[in-house]
Amino acid sequence: MTMFDRDEFDGYEIVVFHADPASGLSAIVAIHSTVLGPAFGSLRMRAYASDADALDDALGFRRA
Repeated sequence: MTMFDRDEFDGYEIVVFHADPASGLSAIVAIHSTVLGPAFGSLRMRAYASDADALDDALGFRRA
């Protein structure tokens, strides 16, 4: 099982992971629903111990 084979993805329209080695940027965009219109979200810049920890945090915004 990889970090992308998780039940937490159920109910999300899209979850995208992007990495840019030149800048060192790693980003996760998790869009839960656009049924009521354009997506609304937030941004968090933080160093995580692992990509899985960053994914947990990104998916957690929906529950907040």
